[in-house]
Amino acid sequence: MKDLYIDRIFSILIENILSTMKKVIIGLLGSTHDKRKEDKIDNDKWRPTISLFQSDTIKFDRLELIHQNKTEHKNLAEQIRGDIQEISPKTEVTLHQIKLKNPRKFDETYLSLFNFAKSYTFNSDDEYFIHITTGTHIAQICLFLLTEAKYFPGKLIQSLRPEKGSNSKVDIINLELKTYNLISERYEEERYQETNFLKDNIKTKNEGFNKIIDEIQAVAINSTDPILLTGATGTGKSKIARLIYKLKTKNNQITGRFVEVNCATLRGDNVMSALFGHKKGAFTGVDKRNGFIMESKDGLLFLDEIGELGLEEQAMLLKAIEEQKIRPYGSDEEIEVNFQFIAGTNKNLYEMVCEGKFRGDLLNRIDHWEYELPSLYKRREDIEQNLYFELDKRNKKINFTDKALKIYLDFAQSPEALWLGNFRDFTRSISRMATLSNSEKISDKLVNIEIERLKDRWFKLSRSQFSNSLEKWIKENCNREIDTFEMIQLKGVIEICLQHCSLADAARNLFSVTREKLKNPNDSDRLRKYLIKFGLSWDLLQTINK
Repeated sequence: MKDLYIDRIFSILIENILSTMKKVIIGLLGSTHDKRKEDKIDNDKWRPTISLFQSDTIKFDRLELIHQNKTEHKNLAEQIRGDIQEISPKTEVTLHQIKLKNPRKFDETYLSLFNFAKSYTFNSDDEYFIHITTGTHIAQICLFLLTEAKYFPGKLIQSLRPEKGSNSKVDIINLELKTYNLISERYEEERYQETNFLKDNIKTKNEGFNKIIDEIQAVAINSTDPILLTGATGTGKSKIARLIYKLKTKNNQITGRFVEVNCATLRGDNVMSALFGHKKGAFTGVDKRNGFIMESKDGLLFLDEIGELGLEEQAMLLKAIEEQKIRPYGSDEEIEVNFQFIAGTNKNLYEMVCEGKFRGDLLNRIDHWEYELPSLYKRREDIEQNLYFELDKRNKKINFTDKALKIYLDFAQSPEALWLGNFRDFTRSISRMATLSNSEKISDKLVNIEIERLKDRWFKLSRSQFSNSLEKWIKENCNREIDTFEMIQLKGVIEICLQHCSLADAARNLFSVTREKLKNPNDSDRLRKYLIKFGLSWDLLQTINK
Protein backbone atom coordinates (compact mmCIF):
# COMPACT_ATOMS: atom_id res chain seq x y z
CA MET A 1 0.00 0.00 0.00
CA LYS A 2 2.86 2.30 0.91
CA ASP A 3 4.60 1.57 -2.42
CA LEU A 4 1.42 2.43 -4.39
CA TYR A 5 1.18 5.71 -2.51
CA ILE A 6 4.82 6.59 -3.34
CA ASP A 7 4.30 5.67 -7.01
CA ARG A 8 1.22 7.91 -7.18
CA ILE A 9 3.12 10.87 -5.69
CA PHE A 10 5.97 10.30 -8.13
CA SER A 11 3.54 10.19 -11.09
CA ILE A 12 1.92 13.45 -9.96
CA LEU A 13 5.34 15.12 -9.72
CA ILE A 14 6.25 13.99 -13.24
CA GLU A 15 2.92 15.26 -14.59
CA ASN A 16 3.49 18.64 -12.93
CA ILE A 17 7.00 18.90 -14.38
CA LEU A 18 5.78 17.99 -17.86
CA SER A 19 2.88 20.44 -17.62
CA THR A 20 5.27 23.32 -16.83
CA MET A 21 7.88 22.32 -19.46
CA LYS A 22 7.32 24.22 -22.68
CA LYS A 23 8.49 23.35 -26.17
CA VAL A 24 10.16 26.45 -27.61
CA ILE A 25 11.30 27.06 -31.20
CA ILE A 26 14.08 29.51 -32.00
CA GLY A 27 14.16 30.31 -35.71
CA LEU A 28 14.99 32.84 -38.40
CA LEU A 29 12.48 34.73 -40.49
CA GLY A 30 12.19 33.31 -44.00
CA SER A 31 12.01 36.56 -45.95
CA THR A 32 11.12 34.71 -49.18
CA HIS A 33 9.46 31.39 -48.31
CA ASP A 34 7.50 32.74 -45.30
CA LYS A 35 5.70 35.38 -47.41
CA ARG A 36 2.01 35.00 -48.27
CA LYS A 37 0.84 34.86 -51.85
CA GLU A 38 -2.15 37.05 -51.04
CA ASP A 39 -3.59 38.98 -48.09
CA LYS A 40 -5.02 35.86 -46.45
CA ILE A 41 -3.47 32.56 -45.40
CA ASP A 42 -3.13 30.13 -48.30
CA ASN A 43 -2.99 26.59 -46.92
CA ASP A 44 -1.71 25.27 -50.23
CA LYS A 45 1.48 27.37 -50.04
CA TRP A 46 4.30 25.94 -47.99
CA ARG A 47 5.63 28.48 -45.54
CA PRO A 48 8.39 26.87 -43.43
CA THR A 49 7.82 28.81 -40.19
CA ILE A 50 4.01 28.56 -40.40
CA SER A 51 4.20 24.82 -41.23
CA LEU A 52 5.79 24.15 -37.83
CA PHE A 53 2.38 24.76 -36.31
CA GLN A 54 0.46 22.84 -38.95
CA SER A 55 2.24 19.58 -38.15
CA ASP A 56 0.81 16.74 -36.09
CA THR A 57 4.33 15.56 -35.15
CA ILE A 58 5.05 17.97 -32.28
CA LYS A 59 2.96 20.66 -30.61
CA PHE A 60 5.01 23.78 -29.82
CA ASP A 61 4.21 26.34 -27.12
CA ARG A 62 6.37 29.27 -28.12
CA LEU A 63 8.25 30.71 -31.10
CA GLU A 64 11.23 33.04 -30.75
CA LEU A 65 11.42 34.56 -34.26
CA ILE A 66 14.65 36.36 -35.18
CA HIS A 67 14.62 38.94 -38.01
CA GLN A 68 16.74 41.77 -39.40
CA ASN A 69 16.16 45.38 -38.46
CA LYS A 70 14.55 46.27 -41.79
CA THR A 71 11.03 47.68 -42.19
CA GLU A 72 9.92 44.96 -44.63
CA HIS A 73 11.25 42.26 -42.29
CA LYS A 74 9.49 43.80 -39.28
CA ASN A 75 6.19 43.88 -41.20
CA LEU A 76 6.57 40.27 -42.38
CA ALA A 77 7.44 39.10 -38.85
CA GLU A 78 4.25 40.77 -37.49
CA GLN A 79 2.25 39.13 -40.26
CA ILE A 80 3.66 35.70 -39.40
CA ARG A 81 2.86 36.22 -35.72
CA GLY A 82 -0.75 36.97 -36.63
CA ASP A 83 -0.98 33.94 -38.98
CA ILE A 84 0.39 31.59 -36.31
CA GLN A 85 -2.04 32.86 -33.69
CA GLU A 86 -4.87 32.26 -36.15
CA ILE A 87 -3.70 28.65 -36.70
CA SER A 88 -2.57 27.97 -33.11
CA PRO A 89 -4.13 30.52 -30.71
CA LYS A 90 -2.32 29.15 -27.65
CA THR A 91 1.12 29.61 -29.19
CA GLU A 92 3.14 32.56 -27.94
CA VAL A 93 5.22 34.36 -30.61
CA THR A 94 8.04 36.71 -29.58
CA LEU A 95 9.90 38.78 -32.17
CA HIS A 96 13.63 39.52 -31.86
CA GLN A 97 15.36 42.12 -33.97
CA ILE A 98 19.10 41.81 -34.71
CA LYS A 99 21.47 44.22 -36.45
CA LEU A 100 22.78 42.64 -39.63
CA LYS A 101 24.07 44.73 -42.53
CA ASN A 102 25.14 41.85 -44.74
CA PRO A 103 23.42 38.48 -44.01
CA ARG A 104 25.73 36.75 -46.50
CA LYS A 105 28.85 37.67 -44.58
CA PHE A 106 29.81 34.76 -42.33
CA ASP A 107 31.67 36.52 -39.51
CA GLU A 108 29.01 39.23 -39.13
CA THR A 109 26.12 36.73 -39.16
CA TYR A 110 27.83 34.38 -36.71
CA LEU A 111 28.65 37.23 -34.29
CA SER A 112 25.06 38.56 -34.39
CA LEU A 113 23.56 35.15 -33.61
CA PHE A 114 26.25 34.48 -31.01
CA ASN A 115 25.38 37.75 -29.24
CA PHE A 116 21.70 36.81 -29.35
CA ALA A 117 22.42 33.41 -27.77
CA LYS A 118 24.54 35.04 -25.02
CA SER A 119 21.87 37.65 -24.18
CA TYR A 120 18.84 35.32 -24.36
CA THR A 121 17.68 33.76 -21.07
CA PHE A 122 17.29 30.02 -21.55
CA ASN A 123 14.92 28.39 -19.06
CA SER A 124 16.26 25.04 -17.87
CA ASP A 125 12.68 23.81 -17.48
CA ASP A 126 11.91 24.35 -21.18
CA GLU A 127 12.83 22.23 -24.21
CA TYR A 128 14.36 24.14 -27.12
CA PHE A 129 14.32 23.41 -30.85
CA ILE A 130 16.48 25.37 -33.30
CA HIS A 131 14.79 25.78 -36.69
CA ILE A 132 17.32 25.80 -39.58
CA THR A 133 15.02 25.65 -42.62
CA THR A 134 14.74 29.43 -43.05
CA GLY A 135 17.27 32.23 -43.41
CA THR A 136 20.27 32.45 -45.74
CA HIS A 137 22.57 29.44 -46.09
CA ILE A 138 25.18 31.34 -44.10
CA ALA A 139 22.72 31.94 -41.26
CA GLN A 140 21.67 28.28 -41.28
CA ILE A 141 25.31 27.18 -41.03
CA CYS A 142 25.88 29.61 -38.15
CA LEU A 143 22.84 28.32 -36.30
CA PHE A 144 24.07 24.76 -36.78
CA LEU A 145 27.55 25.57 -35.44
CA LEU A 146 26.20 27.50 -32.45
CA THR A 147 23.83 24.64 -31.59
CA GLU A 148 26.59 22.06 -31.96
CA ALA A 149 28.74 24.17 -29.63
CA LYS A 150 25.82 24.29 -27.11
CA TYR A 151 25.41 28.08 -27.26
CA PHE A 152 21.87 27.22 -28.30
CA PRO A 153 21.07 24.37 -25.87
CA GLY A 154 18.55 22.58 -28.00
CA LYS A 155 17.83 20.17 -30.82
CA LEU A 156 18.08 21.10 -34.48
CA ILE A 157 14.78 20.94 -36.30
CA GLN A 158 13.73 21.35 -39.92
CA SER A 159 10.28 21.69 -41.51
CA LEU A 160 9.79 19.53 -44.59
CA ARG A 161 7.83 20.52 -47.67
CA PRO A 162 4.79 18.20 -47.62
CA GLU A 163 3.61 16.13 -50.54
CA LYS A 164 0.34 17.30 -52.10
CA GLY A 165 -2.63 16.42 -49.93
CA SER A 166 -0.54 15.55 -46.83
CA ASN A 167 0.15 17.42 -43.62
CA SER A 168 3.30 19.35 -42.86
CA LYS A 169 6.15 17.35 -41.35
CA VAL A 170 8.82 18.26 -38.84
CA ASP A 171 12.14 16.45 -38.58
CA ILE A 172 14.46 16.56 -35.56
CA ILE A 173 18.16 16.32 -36.37
CA ASN A 174 20.05 14.39 -33.70
CA LEU A 175 23.62 15.64 -33.46
CA GLU A 176 24.68 12.36 -31.84
CA LEU A 177 26.29 10.68 -34.84
CA LYS A 178 25.89 7.21 -33.33
CA THR A 179 22.15 7.34 -34.05
CA TYR A 180 22.87 7.24 -37.78
CA ASN A 181 24.35 3.81 -38.36
CA LEU A 182 25.44 4.23 -41.98
CA ILE A 183 26.93 7.67 -41.41
CA SER A 184 28.61 6.51 -38.22
CA GLU A 185 30.11 3.44 -39.89
CA ARG A 186 31.43 5.52 -42.79
CA TYR A 187 32.80 8.12 -40.39
CA GLU A 188 34.59 5.49 -38.31
CA GLU A 189 36.02 3.87 -41.45
CA GLU A 190 37.32 7.21 -42.77
CA ARG A 191 38.68 8.10 -39.35
CA TYR A 192 40.51 4.77 -39.13
CA GLN A 193 42.01 5.24 -42.59
CA GLU A 194 43.06 8.78 -41.67
CA THR A 195 44.67 7.85 -38.36
CA ASN A 196 46.41 4.76 -39.76
CA PHE A 197 47.40 6.03 -43.21
CA LEU A 198 51.14 6.21 -42.54
CA LYS A 199 51.22 2.96 -40.57
CA ASP A 200 49.39 1.12 -43.33
CA ASN A 201 52.04 2.29 -45.79
CA ILE A 202 55.12 1.88 -43.59
CA LYS A 203 55.23 -1.65 -42.24
CA THR A 204 57.47 -1.87 -39.19
CA LYS A 205 57.68 -3.95 -36.04
CA ASN A 206 60.17 -1.55 -34.48
CA GLU A 207 58.61 0.07 -31.41
CA GLY A 208 60.61 3.29 -31.64
CA PHE A 209 59.88 3.78 -35.32
CA ASN A 210 56.16 3.14 -34.74
CA LYS A 211 56.12 5.96 -32.18
CA ILE A 212 57.81 8.27 -34.69
CA ILE A 213 55.23 7.37 -37.37
CA ASP A 214 52.35 8.00 -34.94
CA GLU A 215 53.62 11.48 -34.15
CA ILE A 216 54.43 12.35 -37.77
CA GLN A 217 50.87 11.37 -38.69
CA ALA A 218 49.37 13.60 -35.98
CA VAL A 219 51.60 16.51 -37.04
CA ALA A 220 50.73 16.03 -40.73
CA ILE A 221 47.01 16.18 -39.94
CA ASN A 222 47.03 19.03 -37.43
CA SER A 223 49.96 21.29 -38.36
CA THR A 224 51.26 23.24 -41.34
CA ASP A 225 54.66 23.94 -39.74
CA PRO A 226 57.85 22.71 -41.44
CA ILE A 227 59.07 19.17 -40.76
CA LEU A 228 62.75 18.14 -40.68
CA LEU A 229 63.51 14.50 -41.49
CA THR A 230 67.04 13.38 -40.58
CA GLY A 231 68.85 10.09 -40.87
CA ALA A 232 71.32 8.25 -43.06
CA THR A 233 70.85 7.95 -46.82
CA GLY A 234 68.30 5.30 -47.70
CA THR A 235 66.25 5.43 -44.47
CA GLY A 236 63.09 6.49 -46.33
CA LYS A 237 62.93 10.28 -45.96
CA SER A 238 61.59 10.72 -49.48
CA LYS A 239 58.96 8.00 -48.99
CA ILE A 240 57.67 9.58 -45.78
CA ALA A 241 57.53 13.04 -47.40
CA ARG A 242 55.41 11.60 -50.24
CA LEU A 243 53.09 9.86 -47.78
CA ILE A 244 52.65 13.09 -45.80
CA TYR A 245 51.69 14.80 -49.05
CA LYS A 246 49.14 12.06 -49.89
CA LEU A 247 47.66 12.30 -46.38
CA LYS A 248 47.32 16.09 -46.56
CA THR A 249 45.79 15.84 -50.03
CA LYS A 250 43.38 13.15 -48.85
CA ASN A 251 42.26 15.48 -46.04
CA ASN A 252 41.89 18.44 -48.46
CA GLN A 253 44.60 20.36 -46.61
CA ILE A 254 46.55 21.04 -49.79
CA THR A 255 45.54 21.10 -53.45
CA GLY A 256 48.83 21.71 -55.24
CA ARG A 257 51.67 19.46 -56.38
CA PHE A 258 54.31 17.50 -54.52
CA VAL A 259 57.70 18.88 -55.61
CA GLU A 260 60.81 16.95 -54.58
CA VAL A 261 64.29 18.42 -55.03
CA ASN A 262 67.66 16.91 -54.11
CA CYS A 263 69.72 19.98 -53.24
CA ALA A 264 72.95 18.04 -53.87
CA THR A 265 72.12 18.16 -57.59
CA LEU A 266 71.89 21.97 -57.65
CA ARG A 267 75.15 23.68 -58.53
CA GLY A 268 76.49 27.17 -59.19
CA ASP A 269 74.39 29.99 -60.61
CA ASN A 270 71.59 27.54 -61.41
CA VAL A 271 70.60 27.16 -57.73
CA MET A 272 68.81 30.50 -57.36
CA SER A 273 66.97 30.12 -60.64
CA ALA A 274 66.01 26.51 -59.93
CA LEU A 275 64.53 27.31 -56.52
CA PHE A 276 63.12 30.80 -56.92
CA GLY A 277 62.72 31.10 -60.70
CA HIS A 278 63.69 33.98 -62.95
CA LYS A 279 61.85 36.44 -65.12
CA LYS A 280 62.12 36.50 -68.89
CA GLY A 281 65.35 38.12 -70.01
CA ALA A 282 67.12 37.63 -66.66
CA PHE A 283 69.66 35.60 -68.61
CA THR A 284 70.53 36.03 -72.26
CA GLY A 285 68.10 34.19 -74.50
CA VAL A 286 66.06 32.50 -71.76
CA ASP A 287 62.32 32.54 -71.10
CA LYS A 288 60.58 32.92 -67.76
CA ARG A 289 61.06 30.09 -65.23
CA ASN A 290 58.80 29.56 -62.22
CA GLY A 291 61.24 27.64 -60.02
CA PHE A 292 60.55 24.75 -57.66
CA ILE A 293 58.97 26.85 -54.91
CA MET A 294 56.46 28.41 -57.31
CA GLU A 295 55.69 24.95 -58.72
CA SER A 296 54.78 23.80 -55.22
CA LYS A 297 52.19 26.58 -54.76
CA ASP A 298 49.29 25.34 -52.59
CA GLY A 299 51.18 22.03 -52.39
CA LEU A 300 54.21 20.61 -50.61
CA LEU A 301 57.91 21.23 -51.26
CA PHE A 302 60.41 18.58 -50.11
CA LEU A 303 64.03 19.71 -50.17
CA ASP A 304 66.24 16.68 -49.56
CA GLU A 305 69.90 17.17 -48.58
CA ILE A 306 69.11 20.74 -47.53
CA GLY A 307 72.59 21.02 -45.99
CA GLU A 308 74.00 21.27 -49.53
CA LEU A 309 72.46 24.72 -50.10
CA GLY A 310 74.71 27.77 -49.90
CA LEU A 311 74.21 30.44 -47.25
CA GLU A 312 72.69 32.92 -49.72
CA GLU A 313 70.09 30.42 -50.89
CA GLN A 314 69.39 29.52 -47.26
CA ALA A 315 68.59 33.17 -46.47
CA MET A 316 66.13 33.42 -49.36
CA LEU A 317 64.56 30.09 -48.43
CA LEU A 318 64.01 31.29 -44.86
CA LYS A 319 62.19 34.37 -46.16
CA ALA A 320 60.05 32.22 -48.46
CA ILE A 321 59.05 29.89 -45.61
CA GLU A 322 58.33 32.67 -43.10
CA GLU A 323 56.63 35.20 -45.36
CA GLN A 324 55.33 32.88 -48.12
CA LYS A 325 56.87 35.27 -50.66
CA ILE A 326 59.64 34.90 -53.24
CA ARG A 327 61.47 37.28 -55.55
CA PRO A 328 62.40 35.57 -58.85
CA TYR A 329 65.91 36.29 -60.12
CA GLY A 330 65.98 39.53 -62.12
CA SER A 331 62.58 40.70 -60.80
CA ASP A 332 61.87 43.77 -58.67
CA GLU A 333 58.54 42.42 -57.41
CA GLU A 334 57.76 39.76 -54.83
CA ILE A 335 55.26 37.00 -55.54
CA GLU A 336 53.05 35.45 -52.88
CA VAL A 337 53.24 31.67 -52.84
CA ASN A 338 51.58 29.50 -50.23
CA PHE A 339 53.31 26.15 -49.74
CA GLN A 340 54.04 23.63 -47.02
CA PHE A 341 57.61 22.54 -46.41
CA ILE A 342 59.57 19.40 -45.50
CA ALA A 343 63.37 19.23 -45.36
CA GLY A 344 65.59 16.16 -45.36
CA THR A 345 69.26 15.72 -44.49
CA ASN A 346 71.81 13.05 -43.61
CA LYS A 347 74.11 15.67 -42.10
CA ASN A 348 74.26 17.10 -38.59
CA LEU A 349 72.90 20.60 -39.24
CA TYR A 350 73.67 21.68 -35.67
CA GLU A 351 77.38 21.00 -36.24
CA MET A 352 77.15 22.83 -39.56
CA VAL A 353 75.70 25.87 -37.77
CA CYS A 354 78.71 25.84 -35.40
CA GLU A 355 81.03 25.60 -38.41
CA GLY A 356 79.27 28.54 -40.12
CA LYS A 357 78.04 26.35 -42.99
CA PHE A 358 74.32 26.48 -42.14
CA ARG A 359 72.20 29.38 -40.95
CA GLY A 360 71.02 29.05 -37.35
CA ASP A 361 67.83 31.03 -38.01
CA LEU A 362 66.85 28.70 -40.86
CA LEU A 363 67.51 25.61 -38.72
CA ASN A 364 65.48 27.17 -35.91
CA ARG A 365 62.59 27.59 -38.37
CA ILE A 366 62.63 24.17 -40.01
CA ASP A 367 63.27 21.99 -36.93
CA HIS A 368 59.85 22.80 -35.40
CA TRP A 369 59.15 19.09 -35.89
CA GLU A 370 62.33 17.02 -36.22
CA TYR A 371 62.39 13.24 -36.67
CA GLU A 372 65.44 11.03 -37.01
CA LEU A 373 64.55 7.98 -39.09
CA PRO A 374 66.26 4.79 -37.86
CA SER A 375 68.61 2.93 -40.16
CA LEU A 376 67.91 -0.64 -41.29
CA TYR A 377 70.75 -1.73 -38.97
CA LYS A 378 68.51 -0.68 -36.04
CA ARG A 379 65.35 -2.21 -37.56
CA ARG A 380 66.46 -5.81 -38.02
CA GLU A 381 63.01 -7.08 -37.02
CA ASP A 382 61.65 -5.53 -40.25
CA ILE A 383 64.04 -7.33 -42.61
CA GLU A 384 62.00 -10.52 -43.15
CA GLN A 385 58.72 -8.80 -44.05
CA ASN A 386 60.55 -6.39 -46.36
CA LEU A 387 62.26 -9.34 -48.06
CA TYR A 388 58.86 -10.79 -49.02
CA PHE A 389 57.65 -7.33 -50.05
CA GLU A 390 60.61 -6.89 -52.43
CA LEU A 391 60.02 -10.33 -53.96
CA ASP A 392 56.31 -9.62 -54.46
CA LYS A 393 57.11 -6.40 -56.34
CA ARG A 394 58.76 -8.34 -59.17
CA ASN A 395 56.75 -9.27 -62.26
CA LYS A 396 57.72 -12.92 -62.02
CA LYS A 397 57.23 -14.66 -58.70
CA ILE A 398 60.60 -15.71 -57.27
CA ASN A 399 61.28 -17.42 -53.94
CA PHE A 400 64.23 -18.73 -51.95
CA THR A 401 64.88 -22.37 -51.22
CA ASP A 402 64.32 -23.09 -47.52
CA LYS A 403 68.05 -23.43 -46.89
CA ALA A 404 68.90 -20.25 -48.83
CA LEU A 405 66.22 -18.26 -47.00
CA LYS A 406 67.58 -19.29 -43.60
CA ILE A 407 71.19 -18.45 -44.56
CA TYR A 408 70.23 -15.03 -45.91
CA LEU A 409 67.96 -14.05 -43.00
CA ASP A 410 70.48 -15.25 -40.40
CA PHE A 411 73.10 -13.01 -42.01
CA ALA A 412 70.81 -10.06 -42.75
CA GLN A 413 69.55 -9.93 -39.17
CA SER A 414 72.97 -10.39 -37.56
CA PRO A 415 75.35 -7.64 -36.34
CA GLU A 416 77.68 -8.71 -39.16
CA ALA A 417 75.30 -7.11 -41.70
CA LEU A 418 76.09 -3.38 -41.58
CA TRP A 419 73.50 -2.20 -44.17
CA LEU A 420 75.47 1.01 -44.67
CA GLY A 421 73.19 1.97 -47.58
CA ASN A 422 70.08 1.03 -45.58
CA PHE A 423 67.09 -0.02 -47.70
CA ARG A 424 68.91 0.84 -50.91
CA ASP A 425 71.49 -1.82 -50.04
CA PHE A 426 68.74 -4.27 -49.15
CA THR A 427 66.57 -3.80 -52.26
CA ARG A 428 69.61 -4.01 -54.55
CA SER A 429 70.69 -7.18 -52.79
CA ILE A 430 67.32 -8.89 -53.37
CA SER A 431 67.27 -7.63 -56.96
CA ARG A 432 70.73 -9.08 -57.73
CA MET A 433 69.83 -12.52 -56.39
CA ALA A 434 66.47 -12.55 -58.20
CA THR A 435 68.17 -11.57 -61.47
CA LEU A 436 70.89 -14.23 -61.21
CA SER A 437 68.38 -16.94 -60.31
CA ASN A 438 67.07 -16.95 -63.93
CA SER A 439 63.45 -17.01 -62.69
CA GLU A 440 64.10 -20.10 -60.58
CA LYS A 441 64.34 -20.36 -56.82
CA ILE A 442 67.23 -18.44 -55.22
CA SER A 443 69.77 -21.04 -54.09
CA ASP A 444 72.09 -21.11 -51.10
CA LYS A 445 75.02 -20.77 -53.53
CA LEU A 446 73.62 -17.45 -54.85
CA VAL A 447 72.98 -16.29 -51.29
CA ASN A 448 76.56 -16.99 -50.22
CA ILE A 449 77.91 -15.12 -53.25
CA GLU A 450 75.67 -12.15 -52.41
CA ILE A 451 76.75 -12.14 -48.77
CA GLU A 452 80.43 -11.95 -49.79
CA ARG A 453 79.60 -9.17 -52.25
CA LEU A 454 77.86 -7.16 -49.48
CA LYS A 455 80.74 -7.70 -47.02
CA ASP A 456 83.29 -6.53 -49.60
CA ARG A 457 81.26 -3.44 -50.41
CA TRP A 458 80.80 -2.51 -46.76
CA PHE A 459 84.51 -3.03 -46.07
CA LYS A 460 85.39 -0.58 -48.85
CA LEU A 461 82.79 1.92 -47.67
CA SER A 462 83.93 1.64 -44.06
CA ARG A 463 87.55 2.25 -45.07
CA SER A 464 86.50 5.23 -47.16
CA GLN A 465 84.32 6.67 -44.41
CA PHE A 466 87.03 6.13 -41.80
CA SER A 467 89.62 7.75 -44.07
CA ASN A 468 87.40 10.81 -44.53
CA SER A 469 86.63 11.12 -40.82
CA LEU A 470 90.32 10.62 -39.96
CA GLU A 471 91.33 13.41 -42.33
CA LYS A 472 88.77 15.67 -40.68
CA TRP A 473 90.15 14.75 -37.23
CA ILE A 474 93.72 15.52 -38.32
CA LYS A 475 92.74 18.95 -39.64
CA GLU A 476 90.97 19.75 -36.36
CA ASN A 477 93.84 18.59 -34.12
CA CYS A 478 96.98 19.37 -36.16
CA ASN A 479 98.94 22.45 -35.07
CA ARG A 480 99.61 23.63 -38.63
CA GLU A 481 98.40 23.33 -42.20
CA ILE A 482 99.75 20.30 -44.06
CA ASP A 483 99.93 19.55 -47.76
CA THR A 484 98.49 16.49 -49.52
CA PHE A 485 101.77 14.50 -49.35
CA GLU A 486 102.01 14.90 -45.58
CA MET A 487 98.29 14.15 -45.13
CA ILE A 488 98.59 10.80 -46.96
CA GLN A 489 101.67 9.85 -44.94
CA LEU A 490 100.23 10.98 -41.59
CA LYS A 491 96.93 9.13 -42.15
CA GLY A 492 98.88 5.92 -42.85
CA VAL A 493 100.95 6.34 -39.68
CA ILE A 494 97.87 6.96 -37.53
CA GLU A 495 96.03 3.95 -38.99
CA ILE A 496 98.99 1.72 -37.99
CA CYS A 497 99.01 3.28 -34.51
CA LEU A 498 95.31 2.51 -34.03
CA GLN A 499 95.94 -1.16 -34.81
CA HIS A 500 98.37 -1.56 -31.89
CA CYS A 501 97.94 -1.44 -28.14
CA SER A 502 101.15 0.48 -27.31
CA LEU A 503 103.40 3.16 -28.75
CA ALA A 504 106.32 0.71 -28.81
CA ASP A 505 104.41 -1.96 -30.78
CA ALA A 506 103.22 0.59 -33.34
CA ALA A 507 106.76 2.02 -33.69
CA ARG A 508 108.35 -1.43 -34.21
CA ASN A 509 105.86 -2.09 -37.01
CA LEU A 510 106.42 1.30 -38.66
CA PHE A 511 110.26 1.11 -38.53
CA SER A 512 110.70 -2.65 -39.05
CA VAL A 513 113.33 -2.20 -41.81
CA THR A 514 115.38 0.81 -40.76
CA ARG A 515 115.56 -0.26 -37.08
CA GLU A 516 117.73 -3.23 -38.11
CA LYS A 517 120.38 -0.86 -39.46
CA LEU A 518 120.64 1.14 -36.22
CA LYS A 519 122.92 0.14 -33.34
CA ASN A 520 120.62 1.57 -30.65
CA PRO A 521 117.17 1.88 -32.20
CA ASN A 522 114.64 3.86 -30.22
CA ASP A 523 111.50 3.33 -32.29
CA SER A 524 109.15 4.81 -29.70
CA ASP A 525 111.12 8.05 -29.57
CA ARG A 526 111.19 8.30 -33.38
CA LEU A 527 107.38 7.87 -33.56
CA ARG A 528 106.81 10.29 -30.68
CA LYS A 529 108.91 13.00 -32.35
CA TYR A 530 107.15 12.43 -35.67
CA LEU A 531 103.75 12.99 -34.05
CA ILE A 532 104.99 16.05 -32.14
CA LYS A 533 105.83 17.72 -35.49
CA PHE A 534 102.06 17.94 -36.07
CA GLY A 535 101.10 18.74 -32.49
CA LEU A 536 99.87 15.19 -31.87
CA SER A 537 100.59 12.55 -29.21
CA TRP A 538 99.99 8.86 -28.60
CA ASP A 539 97.42 9.64 -25.88
CA LEU A 540 95.54 11.98 -28.21
CA LEU A 541 95.38 9.27 -30.90
CA GLN A 542 93.63 6.95 -28.44
CA THR A 543 90.63 9.32 -28.35
CA ILE A 544 89.84 8.79 -32.06
CA ASN A 545 87.80 5.61 -31.61
CA LYS A 546 86.16 6.63 -28.34
